Amino acid sequence: MKTISFIDILTGSMRAAVFKTYERYIKVARQEGNLADIDEISMSIMAISKDILADINDENQQSFVSLLIILAELQGVDSVRQLLATVVPQLKHLFVKNKNEYCRGRFYDLMVNLYDRYEEFRKDEVVKGSLIHGLNDSSQVIRDKLAGFWNDQNRLDLDPVVRLQQLMDIMYVSDEESIWLTNAAYLILQVSSRSSDFDRKIFEEPL
Repeated sequence: MKTISFIDILTGSMRAAVFKTYERYIKVARQEGNLADIDEISMSIMAISKDILADINDENQQSFVSLLIILAELQGVDSVRQLLATVVPQLKHLFVKNKNEYCRGRFYDLMVNLYDRYEEFRKDEVVKGSLIHGLNDSSQVIRDKLAGFWNDQNRLDLDPVVRLQQLMDIMYVSDEESIWLTNAAYLILQVSSRSSDFDRKIFEEPL
């Protein structure tokens, strides 16, 4: 992987182009079972992760998050877990206020990916906090996507009593308390939308 030796001197769109090359290469390496190169990529990125995260160029950030999403699919690779453990705690404050909607969307895609694939991130307050914060995002598309994420019966039970307990035990993060409180009520009420009587009129005749 010749690109690894000079990625630390690249910035912005040039570094983003290298990340896209990494994405394609990782897909091939995964199919061929070539973990050595994946390890090399992961460890090299981890070594300069501070410089990568300090580069606020949209292309750099979007491509980096997309690369992390691809890497996160490799759950059994120790170097990937080490990379994620290093960079994930630093992502929330960089992305939740990013003005680029697509960039924020890719960040939330990564958080969903981590929450669903990794037990340790399911309990992580940065990941959970990000997924709660997104419920108040300025984008309707992102808000709806994350509302659907939390409302899924594989994450929150359809029994309203059980769901209420889960909202407090599983979903609550103190840093996002106000957003959590608003949406907890919504997620409880969403249970009723699955009832066969949900669209039924309360009164047959107009009052």
